[in-house]
Amino acid sequence: MLSYLRNSVNSWTVRILAGILMLSFAVWGIGDIFRRSDRTVVVAEVGQIEINGREFSQQFTRQTKEISKYIGADLDAKKARKLGFIDETIGGLTARALFTNAAMDLGLTVNDKLVREWIKNDKNFHDEFGEFSEFLFRELTYESGYSEESYVEGTRQDIARDQLLNSISVNFSPPESILDSLAAFRSEQREAQTFTLKFETITDLKNPKKETLMEYYSKNKEKFKKPEYRKISMIDVNARDLVGAIKISEDKITELYQDKEETFISPERRFVEQIIFTKESDAKKGLERISKGDDFYQVAKDVANQDKKETSLGWNERDNMPDDIASVVFNLEKETTSKIHKTDFGWHIFKVTKIEAEKRKSLDEVRESLRVELASEKAVEELYELIEKVQDEIGGGATLEEAASSLNLKLKKIESIDSKGKDNDGKEIGAIPKYRFLDEIFKEDKSSLTDLIETDDDGFFIARVDDITAETIPDYEKTQEKVKEEWKKKEQEEKAKVLTQKTIKKIKNGKSFGSVAKSMKLEVKVSKPFSRLDHSEAEIPTPLISKLFELDTGDVTMYKGDEGYIVAQVTKVGSTGSFSDEDLEQVNLQIQKSISKDLITGYAAILRKRYKIEIYDQLIDDLI
Repeated sequence: MLSYLRNSVNSWTVRILAGILMLSFAVWGIGDIFRRSDRTVVVAEVGQIEINGREFSQQFTRQTKEISKYIGADLDAKKARKLGFIDETIGGLTARALFTNAAMDLGLTVNDKLVREWIKNDKNFHDEFGEFSEFLFRELTYESGYSEESYVEGTRQDIARDQLLNSISVNFSPPESILDSLAAFRSEQREAQTFTLKFETITDLKNPKKETLMEYYSKNKEKFKKPEYRKISMIDVNARDLVGAIKISEDKITELYQDKEETFISPERRFVEQIIFTKESDAKKGLERISKGDDFYQVAKDVANQDKKETSLGWNERDNMPDDIASVVFNLEKETTSKIHKTDFGWHIFKVTKIEAEKRKSLDEVRESLRVELASEKAVEELYELIEKVQDEIGGGATLEEAASSLNLKLKKIESIDSKGKDNDGKEIGAIPKYRFLDEIFKEDKSSLTDLIETDDDGFFIARVDDITAETIPDYEKTQEKVKEEWKKKEQEEKAKVLTQKTIKKIKNGKSFGSVAKSMKLEVKVSKPFSRLDHSEAEIPTPLISKLFELDTGDVTMYKGDEGYIVAQVTKVGSTGSFSDEDLEQVNLQIQKSISKDLITGYAAILRKRYKIEIYDQLIDDLI
């Protein structure tokens, strides 16, 4: 979704128009695939926008999972709050809501056609036949942590919000002296040599006494804590599990094709360039030069101060352009330019560089995707019938086992699961419902059933807690092997640090880098030239790259990596030399982005004063 948003704000629509009037809420016009889900608890209010608990939980979960992967350890709510990640999550959602409020007040809304067409054209939601699949849409948005409704409305709001932010971004070229200095800074290079003293090579450790290990255990008990585990039995069904067995008649498929025939037509579209002038005299001057054979883009640069990227309006369909502009553009031949066209925004000269003719897909091309669509709709109907039957069985006193047997459903078993969805060995348990499942099973007492919960991806579950193993810190005797292992790692890291510091001292006192490495039987790696921004082939960690650019030739430093301490010496300081127009353009864009970011930050500060912000910390605490 976001990659599209960033591309869309560069289109002619956003540049020329202040906004697009919102049409009816019925995005698709057919069916009801975006059903309104139940509202959850509101954790914050920003102007007209409510931030609900589900939105916060989804964002917080995604963020903490990414951070956990990065740091290589689980991040519980207590640690997350201490590190500021809860405030960061609500802060990010609040900032989005501020800009959404401003966009709404300015009338920057987005019509349903734009939202619908983008979702239908997103290849992530296409089946093997290249057609939009409602089934895939539901499945992938759910797996990404969105409901169907929240994805559609999130797309709509994000487009409008980006229209607003794009309008306050800057587009200028700083003085050449500044560009040259920054380009030189970017093109500065280093070469370095490194060797790594791995922790595992530190083997001269004395056998620890029991007292030593017990003291380490006593001071680090949290490292050895076992979380609460639960044994679960459950019935878990999803509509996608039912699709394969559903038969759809050819008549139904043909009928749907006829109903949706217009959606299988890709109208003619054209790749359009434009030069926009603020003065009519400049437009006449530009047209005269183009008529004499001057390059279109050179004229744009010389007369209108537009570079090639700024002239591009991208691919456009007739219906997506204002009528007066469409009548000009769609009457041009390929590689021809228009006469001067006047609008409220200035004087335009258009050029068509590519033309794609209208395309129409036959029934044979889309038959399977239509079958899956119809089967998916039928599967949802059958799912709700199944929900009623399960409720009747359980309400009538049947056990989960009896209900599953009566309805020919599979009873699933999970021998051990913690509140993060991991088993007793710390591995993720797959194939469990993502929405509310962990919350629900950890609310119940032993032998209790959860409610039957309908999930956002057209499914349901009902589960029973068969057994509970309480959170414990094992006695030293039960975990002494792990204690010894952790103690050993700590000792290895400490000894490796001391040895690395001594090694650096030797190099600084005159011993060669290579001879020191050889005496330690360590391999020296020589890097390829690298810059601050391009160091992918250097095989040096990014934080160490930053350190090396603070040093001169011959200087040495150290860095703690995942496997050991890296010793690095700068062997050469240089530059790529001259820089191209492309390098200067990249610097220019970076400056523009930096200034735009400052403007947006300042604008956010103004909006914080304009819109009332209420954050309900206690409700957030209850959620996590």
